[in-house]
Amino acid sequence: EWTYYYGQSVFLLRAIVKYPASTYDIGKVYSTPIAYADNPGSPTSWDRVIWSENNGDSVRVTIQYRSAGSWVSVADTATILSGATGELDISGFGTEDTIRAVAILYRKGGSSPQFKDWAVTWSFGAPTPNLVHESHVIDDNAGGDDDGIPEPGESIVMPITLFNNGGATATSVVGTLRIVNPYVTITDSIASFPNIDAGTSQQCLPDYYAYDISPMTPCPYTATFTIRWACAENSGTDNFDVDICDPSNTAPGAPVLTNPFPFARLGDGASSITPTLEWDVPSDSDGDDLHFWVQWDTDSAFGSPDGSIESRADNTGFGCAPPVPQGSGTCTYTVDSQGEGALTNGNTYWWRVAAWDGNDYGNWSQIRSFTVNTGLSDEDWHQTTDEQFVKCVMRGGVSISGDNISGMAIPARTDQFNIPITEPSFETTTGWTYTETGDLDYSSLQSTDYVTDGTYNHELIGSANLAAGSYCRYSQTFDMSYFDALLADIYFLAGNNNDNVFSIIRVNSTEEWRDTIRDDGEGAQNNLEIDISAYSGNNDLHFEMYANNNHLGNQREYYFDNVRLGRTIVSEPIYFSWASGATGWDRLEWNESGGNGDFRVTVQEFTGGSWQDIPSLTNLDYNPAGHDISSLGSEDSIRLVGKFTYSSGSPTVSDWTVTWDYSSVGIVLLKGGDSGPVYTDDWDLGIIQEADVRIMDDIWRIYVKNNGSNVAVDLSIKASTTNWTFGPPLGNDQCIVMGLFNSTTIPVEGDYDTGTDYINTTYRAAEVGGNFAGLSDGVNIAIGAGEELYLYFKAPQPNTQSTVQDITITIKADVH
Repeated sequence: EWTYYYGQSVFLLRAIVKYPASTYDIGKVYSTPIAYADNPGSPTSWDRVIWSENNGDSVRVTIQYRSAGSWVSVADTATILSGATGELDISGFGTEDTIRAVAILYRKGGSSPQFKDWAVTWSFGAPTPNLVHESHVIDDNAGGDDDGIPEPGESIVMPITLFNNGGATATSVVGTLRIVNPYVTITDSIASFPNIDAGTSQQCLPDYYAYDISPMTPCPYTATFTIRWACAENSGTDNFDVDICDPSNTAPGAPVLTNPFPFARLGDGASSITPTLEWDVPSDSDGDDLHFWVQWDTDSAFGSPDGSIESRADNTGFGCAPPVPQGSGTCTYTVDSQGEGALTNGNTYWWRVAAWDGNDYGNWSQIRSFTVNTGLSDEDWHQTTDEQFVKCVMRGGVSISGDNISGMAIPARTDQFNIPITEPSFETTTGWTYTETGDLDYSSLQSTDYVTDGTYNHELIGSANLAAGSYCRYSQTFDMSYFDALLADIYFLAGNNNDNVFSIIRVNSTEEWRDTIRDDGEGAQNNLEIDISAYSGNNDLHFEMYANNNHLGNQREYYFDNVRLGRTIVSEPIYFSWASGATGWDRLEWNESGGNGDFRVTVQEFTGGSWQDIPSLTNLDYNPAGHDISSLGSEDSIRLVGKFTYSSGSPTVSDWTVTWDYSSVGIVLLKGGDSGPVYTDDWDLGIIQEADVRIMDDIWRIYVKNNGSNVAVDLSIKASTTNWTFGPPLGNDQCIVMGLFNSTTIPVEGDYDTGTDYINTTYRAAEVGGNFAGLSDGVNIAIGAGEELYLYFKAPQPNTQSTVQDITITIKADVH
């Protein structure tokens, strides 16, 4: 075998081959690819391949180059040097990109060739400079937050330093900055440099390079710049990267949505399709100013938002003109301010907001929903879609489909015990325990009768010797974790009044719920209801029915049947303060299918640290006109509890609504008429004699204008004075003051009636055809309208007062 010695650039491709036998030993050695640019200097061309061998003329070297993806050989040629070294001239290749050398070895004259080493050389001209990017400085003092980090939305000044790795000094150096990038725009691209000696570096001279970073730049992001340099001796290019965004940045907090309030239904006519959305500006631990991203969609998952607006791209329509200081008040956006399109009447939308601090977006806010209704003049609280109902607190057993929330369907049967629903043992007559108590000691109870549909299902029969004050008990343990209430019909037959039936649902001795019914006559039917909405569902419940005889020796029959199992949905709290400008609660409304009583609503208030039923608004049945809740006044917060119960139907609720009363009562007194000034002058009667009469003219008349909202008003009038009193009749220090609503016609004394038009110290209400009524009457004055009031004064006779007497007229408005 032959031995080959070679460095890292040489490897044995093929073993020795003898051909013909004992005549020639041949083989090939290939170099690794050699690129022209591998030389760190400034060569002008390829030069030679040089090698050493032990036997002249036993090695041939050829050059291969890449063409169409393959290595192509140049003819085998070599120059033999004294039989020990060889060299191949490759200068003709010019600057051919990449070559490799191939050594062909063979035996000649019986001697084994030894290929020792080889080398590739380049040709060089005179030394020249070569410049490369060494470093750069980020200056965001004037155009950013002065933290030395390039960030979206900033304007950067960037001095660049170049290093000369060539062999000569670079003089008259000019560099041009270039980039092709959608987020970076160069604003100053040319700078000059001092002379740069070989092996040294220099920073560019002012004016420095500068560029703007788009506020829409994603983070993190890397921008690649090219510096094209030219000097008296040479020219070239170099690339370098700039990382945009602060790697140590902390994202801002999530905004808190403030308006519209949760589940609002927007009114105010056409403006409800371009609502203004409002949120609190969150804090940012880095102290960064903030932009905002607002989205809304009819899909609560925001799969393809109907609106998506970022203030860093365009802050048109944002009330706070972002960027704004972190933690500073509120911000708003008005829909369609940037031409993205108005909302659709009747649709329910979800919306959310995120804050951006120049580097990162923080978390999205919570999601809220609102419904658009251009037919409303004011906002109300309204849940109507399945996703909105999901936000209610619900127990199992309630299904949501489409835009409805429904209870479990029950077949139309009179008796429910023999119809399996979810807990079969509860609907059968087996598995029940019956006992009697005597002085609270349990003994026995007669068995119940199981009968078919249309008659009583379970019957409690008191024995003839049941002692007064003792009880019969009928019980079973079962799983009721899917329900929130148990309801049953109780019948009392053949006995005296004032006996009791009550029921207990018990988890243990300290956790139980009960309801009691007192018999109010033979044949009476009562409804028993036990609310177990506080039940955790973690344990089986024990159900007990008790019957009590108050009369010694009385035999009494009690029946219970038509047991319905209930589910409950609970709304989130509804706050009075949500409705800006409201003066009180107004109505509760909902839409349902199913029999009346299948779904009932209770309004609760938060008091004493817990939610409590409001007695007058408990177990409300469906009413197409809704229910008046104005008695709540301005109660701070309420919530709705809706209970699904069952007889033979499956109730479905499509929406429920709470409205506010936005009415406000207000009047303003104008002098002379609708266009007159606010009445601030005194009606100066001057010096008058006893029994003199004064009547207001068109200059002094009072125009009473309704400047409230949403309600017409009725007027009342009273007066007060210093020392005089008011008649009629006229008397000693007793004057007569009257009022008349008389449109624009100035009344005369004969138009006043002392029986209906007098004014005294007690409010007297204006009446149609009665008090103060002339050509107008001060009743049912519409919003924005008004009526002219003319005062009448007749001086006392006699008058004993020597000082000035003041009379004050007070006009009050009440809702018509």
